[in-house]
Amino acid sequence: MANTQHVHEAVGAPTEAPTSKGAHHIADDGRMWLSNGTDTVANWVLIHDPNAETGGGDTDAKGWSQVVNVNQEDVTVGQEFSPNKFYRMDTGSAGNQYILTVEASLDYPDNCEVHIENVGDGYVLVETGSDAVTINASNGEYAITEKYGVATLKLVGTNTWTLFGRLDQQPAGQVIN
Repeated sequence: MANTQHVHEAVGAPTEAPTSKGAHHIADDGRMWLSNGTDTVANWVLIHDPNAETGGGDTDAKGWSQVVNVNQEDVTVGQEFSPNKFYRMDTGSAGNQYILTVEASLDYPDNCEVHIENVGDGYVLVETGSDAVTINASNGEYAITEKYGVATLKLVGTNTWTLFGRLDQQPAGQVIN
């Protein structure tokens, strides 16, 4: 890998130190690395492995999220939902409400994330399962109301999450089940 450009295309994983901080290495199998320095080959950080979903790749790659389709109304992070995955919730027709409940400390990995996409015409409401859980969201907006709207729950401390993304207030006239 003697080239000195910012984007490196090669067969397989990086074998030499990055040429610049922020350089990208793209392998022939679709894996991608980003450099966080230029000292050693260890400065390459695997950020994407498209082979992970088929069992042949690195599920610890930064930014890797398995896609899971969900067709049930009430789900719980840590039980039906596992952290560090991307959940596509099919809410069906308008007016349907799906609830994503976050329970207290279920041995979540540090800094884990749960990504949620509403792929229906209903909405997804994110709520706490107990008073021991705190979900911080801008302006008290905890609902993904738009079709293809995406939000992320980020664990920022023990039983403390930040919810961000395409969020709205719970639709008027809708009641939590």
